[in-house]
Parts: sequence; structure tokens; C-alpha cells
Amino acid sequence: MTYIIGKKRPRKWDVKAILADAKKYNTRSEWLKNSAGAYYAASKYKIRERACAHMLTYVHKGPDQLGDWT
Repeated sequence: MTYIIGKKRPRKWDVKAILADAKKYNTRSEWLKNSAGAYYAASKYKIRERACAHMLTYVHKGPDQLGDWT
């Protein structure tokens, strides 16, 4: 029996490529959903905070108040 093995092209993320990819997205969750490889590479290289600096964050005010997007 023969199996067809699909082409897997390994993508090697460098810092410049990660930062460029992160700029396409407005939130961390959007970046993670659409480009998980870059997101996890940013975590691996410990630059996730730097890559997400331009993104919106949700600030939770408390149990009886709604949060704000900043």
C-alpha cells in the first residue's frame, strides 16, 4: 500500500517576519486565529509583547461594570 505524503513546507519565522505579520492584526486573538505559527514563534523568541504593542487590549473594570477597549 502506498501513501501520498503532502508537501510540507517548513516556515522559519525570524523576528522581522513575526513583527511584520503581527502588524496585519488589531487584536491578539485575531492574530492567533489567523496566523498561529507566527504567534507561537513570537512566544518562543520572547517578543510577543513587542509584537502586540500596537494591538487593542480589553480592560476589565470589575464584576459590575463593562470593560473598555484601549
